[in-house]
Parts: sequence; C-alpha cells; structure tokens
Amino acid sequence: MNSMGISCLSSLTIEEQLKNGSLVALNIDKLELSRTLYLIHHQNKHLSKALLFLLEYYQ
Repeated sequence: MNSMGISCLSSLTIEEQLKNGSLVALNIDKLELSRTLYLIHHQNKHLSKALLFLLEYYQ
C-alpha cells in the first residue's frame, strides 16, 4: 500500500504504463471531465491549409 495515489491523466500520456501494468485506469461512473485546449502560434508564421481546416472544424 506504499506509494499509492490518484491522478487524472491523459491515457495517451501513460499508454506504455497501462500496457505494462505499472499503472491502472479506474473508471468512475457519472464523472465527466473536460478541459480547454489553446493553440498558440507565432503571428508571422504561415498556417497550413490542414491546420486552418482543423481550427475551423473545432470552432
């Protein structure tokens, strides 16, 4: 029971640890988590058509 704790992490971040069993995912019913993501880019840099399409899709 030593060194135990709970955290909210992206499954992509800990994919390898989930596979090798060093971490375990817990599913909690009726718990909805969300987060806000931001895109920051240099104002003088060109944005690709693909990125512009993605930005329009998620707005």
